[in-house]
Amino acid sequence: MNKLLLIYLFFIFISCENRADFYINNDQIKVFYENQNDSVLAQDLMNYWIDNKLVGSSFQNIRLSSENDSLYKLQLIFTDTTHYKSQLSFLDLKNLYQLENDLNQTIFINNQLKISLCDNSFNEIMSLD
Repeated sequence: MNKLLLIYLFFIFISCENRADFYINNDQIKVFYENQNDSVLAQDLMNYWIDNKLVGSSFQNIRLSSENDSLYKLQLIFTDTTHYKSQLSFLDLKNLYQLENDLNQTIFINNQLKISLCDNSFNEIMSLD
């Protein structure tokens, strides 16, 4: 019985491991990405973030995931998920749309990028669609 339970737990562990993300980071930001082929995009994204002074005073985690062959999603963590709708002003939304547009014109030229706001575990709470 213990052997069977051990084998079962081993297979559960392996199936959970298949969802592991890759990442690149420095002392200000960590960019997670799902597919190893996206490492260049992740590096370009991190450089864009730093070059455009989008890093703040606290460490940031962002995540790049591919929805399909031509659509990527950039997941940004929103710190206070309980009041996010009342905290986002029209100007905040405008800036997010401008960021999305600029990233589509500079880094994601051959693909499309959509931005979404997420909680600490990258669960989506709002998309800019």
